[in-house]
Amino acid sequence: MGHYQQSYKGKPLQSKRNVKQYNSKYVGIYCAISFCARQAESKSLCGYHATTAWKMGLDTQGIVELFGDNPECSNPNCSITNDLMIDHDHSCCPEQRSCGKCIRGLLCRGCNYALGNVQDNTEKLLGLIKYLSKEETW
Repeated sequence: MGHYQQSYKGKPLQSKRNVKQYNSKYVGIYCAISFCARQAESKSLCGYHATTAWKMGLDTQGIVELFGDNPECSNPNCSITNDLMIDHDHSCCPEQRSCGKCIRGLLCRGCNYALGNVQDNTEKLLGLIKYLSKEETW
């Protein structure tokens, strides 16, 4: 039964999703990333951060150091501190995975997508800056 029907019938809202039950040996063990509230399944990282570390060619210590205590977007003009992604040089590793040596820093999702959309091309970025700085309006 969907949330609307549950609410309409005066029942408490319940999710249809199966919530993963953690093995009792992992209860109370949390991800080594300081701001992450997920439970760690193995090697002191939650599933999300363990997968991210694997994709970026990092070990547990490497990803913990990269995210640090108060991570923020590496773009100096951006103040977003959530939804951060690891940015790497696609000329070194064109696939989704990285060798770990070409990591440039953390970017918020918007900044990371912007770089991806211009394909790390500084001439395209400068062209967009010139376009935005035009004083003429349509």
